[in-house]
Amino acid sequence: MRNASYNKSMRPLFLFTVLFVMILIGTVNAQTMFFQALPDIPVAEGIQPLPDQETVFDKPAGRFAQVVALLNHPEEKNNILSYYHQSLPAFGWSAQSDTLYKRGNETLKLWFEDFGGETYLYISVEP
Repeated sequence: MRNASYNKSMRPLFLFTVLFVMILIGTVNAQTMFFQALPDIPVAEGIQPLPDQETVFDKPAGRFAQVVALLNHPEEKNNILSYYHQSLPAFGWSAQSDTLYKRGNETLKLWFEDFGGETYLYISVEP
């Protein structure tokens, strides 16, 4: 009998969890792409991921990963940073600055580099 009352009391929590997950999924557009090496990091509009430049190492201390993307319009750097500032919290990341985020023991960094007349976005995740 105790299990039945326990199950009844857990129903609202279960329903809340399901609803929360559905809302969370709904905040990410069905068309959203994700980086191969960082499958929980969305690809912002206006950048082109470079899969051959992705690096991932799983170590006992945690995951070390870096992805690179080409900016279609270098003048859009602020829009790219704004996109990640708005979207990363849905994946558990909390902003420490415009280019630094924390989630548990992981740190995510964003930065731009210019090379050969092109601008690239780098995203790294490390413990």
